[in-house]
Amino acid sequence: MNPDEEKTWRSIQQKDGLAFEKYYKEHYKSFFLAAVTHLKDSGRAEEIVNDVFVRLWQGADTLQIESSLKYYIYRAVINRSLNELDKNKRERERQKELSRRPEDTFELRGMEESELKISLYKAIDELLTLLEGSSARSS
Repeated sequence: MNPDEEKTWRSIQQKDGLAFEKYYKEHYKSFFLAAVTHLKDSGRAEEIVNDVFVRLWQGADTLQIESSLKYYIYRAVINRSLNELDKNKRERERQKELSRRPEDTFELRGMEESELKISLYKAIDELLTLLEGSSARSS
């Protein structure tokens, strides 16, 4: 970490709101652009960058940043963006699966109805066979 960044980071760790706000305003745009490049959604990119900064502020006293503060935040923004894309992909796949289920259910119902008809016809055949057998004996 360069000396200026280290000084800023120490100030943030000591909950210096002005230092935090200054750093946020100076670097927000570059982090936002990194997020929006991945997400293609400016609203979600803004949420992610703001969330990363909030978490940075809240955890500053316990975070150990060895490299660059800017790189640390950049990686956090990129990781959150990629996680969001993955989450969205899983959700789309889940929705796609759910949309297929009524068709699957319809097919299953059709199969169940066919099996039920087969069982019914077998029972009728057995009953007819029994009836024919008993009428042949009584004659």
